[in-house]
Amino acid sequence: MAYLLLSYWNMKMTLAVFLITIICWVPEILPALTLEEGVISPELKKALHLTDTGHPAEALRSLSGKKTDPSTATYYHFVYGRVLEKMNKTGEALEHYRSAYFHAPSEELKALAFLERAEAYFRIHNYYEAKTVFNLFLKKYGQSNQVTRAHLGLAQSLARIGNFSEALLYFEKAGEGPVALLGKADVLHRLGRFEEAHLQYLKGIAGDKHYFLNSPEHLFYYGENLFQMGNDQDALQYLTSNMADPSFKKKANLVLGRLALKTRKFEEASKLFSSALTAPDTLTRQEALFYLAETQASAGHKTQARQGYQEYWAKYPAGKDYEEALIKLGKLDLEEGRLEQSDRWIKELSCRSALKEKTLKELEWFLLKLKEKAPLRMVSLWNFIGPKLLNISREPFLLLMTAALKGQVKPYLELQQWLAKNGSEPVKIQSSVALVQYQVDTGNLGGAKERIRTLRTLKVAGDEILRLEARISHAQMDYATACERLLSLKKMEAGDLSLFQDTLLSARNVKAALGVFEKNLLRLGGNSSAYIKLADIYHEKGKKKEALHYYQKALENDPLNEWALYRAGHLMTGEEGRNLLSRIKSENSLLGKIAKAGLKEIEIQKKSGEAL
Repeated sequence: MAYLLLSYWNMKMTLAVFLITIICWVPEILPALTLEEGVISPELKKALHLTDTGHPAEALRSLSGKKTDPSTATYYHFVYGRVLEKMNKTGEALEHYRSAYFHAPSEELKALAFLERAEAYFRIHNYYEAKTVFNLFLKKYGQSNQVTRAHLGLAQSLARIGNFSEALLYFEKAGEGPVALLGKADVLHRLGRFEEAHLQYLKGIAGDKHYFLNSPEHLFYYGENLFQMGNDQDALQYLTSNMADPSFKKKANLVLGRLALKTRKFEEASKLFSSALTAPDTLTRQEALFYLAETQASAGHKTQARQGYQEYWAKYPAGKDYEEALIKLGKLDLEEGRLEQSDRWIKELSCRSALKEKTLKELEWFLLKLKEKAPLRMVSLWNFIGPKLLNISREPFLLLMTAALKGQVKPYLELQQWLAKNGSEPVKIQSSVALVQYQVDTGNLGGAKERIRTLRTLKVAGDEILRLEARISHAQMDYATACERLLSLKKMEAGDLSLFQDTLLSARNVKAALGVFEKNLLRLGGNSSAYIKLADIYHEKGKKKEALHYYQKALENDPLNEWALYRAGHLMTGEEGRNLLSRIKSENSLLGKIAKAGLKEIEIQKKSGEAL
């Protein structure tokens, strides 16, 4: 019985303790979504309200002399920090946020205080410190229910310091709320992923249009996104909206200037770019200066444009439009005939570690332009800038440069060697063949033979190998072998005829070789030298009709060729022969003197015939 009474008494005591706990419940020390939501003290609530409504000094007075106890110390320091923050006393405010953390009686409240401190750093624009504290929060309180909020704060901090790729990773973890979606959209836009950004903007705006319309940052980047997407009218609507933040207003003027420039409203564009020149951030000022110069150039004001580009060049060597400014200056000087100054601007680009694709295309234009206007300057520029253009994607241009550089030993050889190693298969073969021909022409026959051995390992047509071997044999004065190699060709080309005519009479079977030569000459056509060679052989063989035919073919190509005139003049009778001989102009040359004598002989014969 005593045992039952004791058990009953213990149950009553336990129930009493539980009821006392419920009655004395102190909600301040239980976790809330934010510290602000956890404030229930009337004095602290009043101070917070005064701060939020723009009366921080009055709020500070209301807090003066307030006593705190361990249960309210965290909230007291939080509210005090918020008041000081509004009064721009950031150092003191951060000390109170730190105290809020140290006075927190539970891990949940410590986590909230830690997060509030990180967000305070973000609000006072100390983004690097905010990033550090958000990272520390995620390491220390990775299991907290505030992780999504920390991811959002970290993403926003990373975006503000320009770490866009990393920011995007954390925005992905920050949920699907409008703030996260619009922040993610801004980052995608700034990464140049305009279409993806546009979709995120639409989702974010649908989620909270009021928040969007009251954010100068989102308004600006969305307007710029619309401009980049080609939706100029809608872009204009957002970029001309009432932006409270003057820095984003200046950024908006920059984009509005580009819209005006696009529609050739040069005066309006100039005013907008001039306004953007006073922006607080360097990047906006850089772009404004460049586009102001672009506006002057488009309006035909070359002197002002030159001054603008030169100012950009002097002020912003690391600017994103620095390469283009050099290109523009180079073009202006090239157009006005200042070739040396133009060279200097362009050669400066060789000092940069990597060039944009657009810049490389412009360099191609410069080199091809100088090829026409000043070939030696082209070579000089190539020596500086050529290595930057060595890329397989530029193969057609590089092939043009091989032709332009022919005769310039070092750059020509280096380019052909690069193409022989790195080009597409057809170009590797083409450049390897060109290198063999160069080695033959310069007497490096051993090197030529070695490269032919390399060519055999590639898919090189047999005819190409035969041609190269014929050139080597010809250089060694082994004309018979050279001729046999040419006769072995499956299909002769026009370029083969010159070498063939030189070796023709050394063939084992001259008659057969002559037939092959004549057949291909008629098929391919040739210069006067080839026709004269064939005519001379027929003349030696006494075949005057055939000889005369080919001398006349030579004269079709070269009407003043003295040898063809002389031989054809002697082979023709009467007035036709006399007319041909009379066309030999060089009276003091041997042929001129012989022709003169021949004309006299014809005159004598004519008179003798008349006398008879």
